[in-house]
Amino acid sequence: MKSRVLVAATWGLITHRVGQFPSNDLDENSNAVSLHYAANTANRLIETYKDTVGAPGISVCVSVGGTTIYNRGFGFADVEQGVKITPQTKFRIASISKSFTSLLVGRMLDQGRLDLDADITTYLPDFSPKTKEGKSAPISMRHLLSHTSGIRHYSKSKEEEEDEYSEEMFSTKAYDSAQDSLDIFRDDSLLHLPGEDYSYSTHGFTVVAAVLEAIMSKNQPLCPLFERPDRLKAPAMGDNKKLPDEAKSSSMFKQLFAFLGLQNTCLDEPYKIVPFRARPYRRVKTNGGLENTPWVDNSCKWSGGGLLSTAPDLVQMANHLIDIYMGRFQAMEELAVVSRDTLVNCLWRPNRGTIQGHWLPGSLYGLGWFVARRSTTPADKTNLPTHLDRLYVGHTGGAVGFTSILFMSLPIVMTSNREDAAATCSVSHLPSICVAILVNLERAMGIGELAIRLTEAFTAALLAPQVGSWASMAINEAPVPVASPAAAA
Repeated sequence: MKSRVLVAATWGLITHRVGQFPSNDLDENSNAVSLHYAANTANRLIETYKDTVGAPGISVCVSVGGTTIYNRGFGFADVEQGVKITPQTKFRIASISKSFTSLLVGRMLDQGRLDLDADITTYLPDFSPKTKEGKSAPISMRHLLSHTSGIRHYSKSKEEEEDEYSEEMFSTKAYDSAQDSLDIFRDDSLLHLPGEDYSYSTHGFTVVAAVLEAIMSKNQPLCPLFERPDRLKAPAMGDNKKLPDEAKSSSMFKQLFAFLGLQNTCLDEPYKIVPFRARPYRRVKTNGGLENTPWVDNSCKWSGGGLLSTAPDLVQMANHLIDIYMGRFQAMEELAVVSRDTLVNCLWRPNRGTIQGHWLPGSLYGLGWFVARRSTTPADKTNLPTHLDRLYVGHTGGAVGFTSILFMSLPIVMTSNREDAAATCSVSHLPSICVAILVNLERAMGIGELAIRLTEAFTAALLAPQVGSWASMAINEAPVPVASPAAAA
């Protein structure tokens, strides 16, 4: 099966207006046998990957049409104590934390409390102007969220970024807020002027969180982030020098988890007793032996790589966003974490100049998400009844002792120029597919390719009742791009 990934340059295919979409729910009766074979294929793919990278443990959850159809743990959460991985095992999700942060941003956009294109000194007047070789330019939230701000990652030069696991990855200092964490890089020069290049930056997301804290602190008595805009209280004058606990990013994340019903997602607080927390491991470079990783405190980067979660919780969050994308919250918009317009036309809208050639070839970065368009037609099957035109959305992560990915394969939503809502529909009648993979091993390379192979396997299973033997073949011959390391959180 030949495939190609196309960047969604014609973003008008995903519209502002949404009609009643055709149901993409899983038809369990017609696909049960095929999905059973796909699950067996998934077992083989995961076991092979686990053995290849030498991972102590892996947790994988897959949903089709919003229904969880695969949820398994492999190996050990704690090798020394012999504790096995279960669906309740919590892992560092690393840079997938950025996708959660994007939802906080989207919430504030919907409430009219944030301007993506304003100079961030509007919100952080004490944040010193950044320069590159004496030149300066304003930095916006859009720059920060799309990694085009020029603010560095963990190293002070772009050349040093080749070693993503630099000294700052292993911070042991506790920080009270995102605004306090700015001290790590506050006085450093830019790698490039804002908007002129793409340079991945977790510190950039720390600035995002600091802006959100500033907005929250200026609305006293504090406006609950998850209140509807028409219920927001008017700002009150007062001493804003001390950041209230309710305005800290840690509090915002807890509100977000509660809103989404994520009972197994939390901050990676090192001193707190967290049930079912997996231990972090890495392989020794010299002999490949397994060892524990150093102790770290990730409070400096809750927003960019400091959260814990489970594979089922990540899939639950993703399915909430898929429901928004598919227009299923139209009659009850207050239950959606962000509006569809914000999700599709801000967070999932790819930004030019951010092209990636890593785990998802041809992808661009949106605001906290990698986004790509996939168009596939089997070379020898011109009569394939369903054209696999899909939107790929997701994020990888790499942290001390962990590697992660959240990946969604979605139907493309198209609209004509007609104004009536009925003109909007889904091109593909294949349901959404969501894959979450969490590994308690540092630098578990190829995790993105594994997610794509699992997605292709379940896609082929859904096609099996329609195309017979071709789908069975495709399950075992899903294309695998060249392996590459996940981006460090």
